[in-house]
This record gives sequence, structure tokens and C-alpha cells, in this order.
Amino acid sequence: MPKPYNRSLGSAFTGDTFAQALTIIASMYLIYLSYQYLAGMKTCKCVNQKSAQRLKTLELVLLVLSGISLLLLGVPTFNPKLMKYKMVSMLIVPVVILFYLYFIYNVNSFKNSFSNSCGCAMQWERWIVYVQYGVYVFEIMLLILLALYVMMRWAMQIVR
Repeated sequence: MPKPYNRSLGSAFTGDTFAQALTIIASMYLIYLSYQYLAGMKTCKCVNQKSAQRLKTLELVLLVLSGISLLLLGVPTFNPKLMKYKMVSMLIVPVVILFYLYFIYNVNSFKNSFSNSCGCAMQWERWIVYVQYGVYVFEIMLLILLALYVMMRWAMQIVR
């Protein structure tokens, strides 16, 4: 029978953290494939180069942020001393929403810049970019719903 996890060892790395690390590594690989696809668009004449370049830059930002989040997995997230900075952390949500909206705008611009006859752009990796687009639309909807829920809870506390 395996021994239970001993929290007194001071390690913040658990089974859940391992699963999160694997998820981040898999998403980093997919982001890297998207980045390589968009980097290959430099030689494609039937694609809007500006939108491809912006998307490539956004993929690079996502890759760096994913790497940072992978490094920060072992850091404990709850610190009572940081609770006074709750409003600062609430600013992250609008920044994430704006980033996702910018990504979505650029995917639309990129997708509309070429036709189905553009052979160099019609590679399978484009579907990774399109799936990212769908995921970010879904995340924006969830973030907006979460923000509305938090504002309603906050308003109910004020009314009491």
C-alpha cells in the first residue's frame, strides 16, 4: 500500500500539480506548432502578412506566459498578507479579456485574408489556431459571466 502524501516535507508539488504541468506542457506544444505554422506564412503570398505576424507575436506571448505559469506551479497561491491586493488581482480579468479579444480579431483577419485555394495556408496546423479561437471565445464568455456574478455579489453586500 502506498504511503500517503506527507505535507510536512514542504513540497508544493502534488498529483494535481503534475496534471496541471502536463496540461501546460501539452498546450505549449500546440502553441509552438501554431507559432511555427504562422512563421511559415512569411513565404506565403496569398496571406495578409500583417495579421500573420501579429498572430505569430501573440502566440509567442502565449508561449512565454505558459512557460512562466509552468515555473510558478510549485509556488503556493494563498498568502493572507496578499489578500489586501484583491482589487489589483481583479484587474487581471479585463487584461485577459482584452488580450483574447485582440487574438480573436487577428484570427478573423488572418482567416479572411486568404481563400480556400491558397495552398500554403491550408495546412492542418491552421486548425490549432481556429481551436484556440473557439476556446478564447468560450473563456471570454465565462470571464464575463464570472465578472457579472462577482459584481452582483458585491452589490448585494452593499445593499445589506
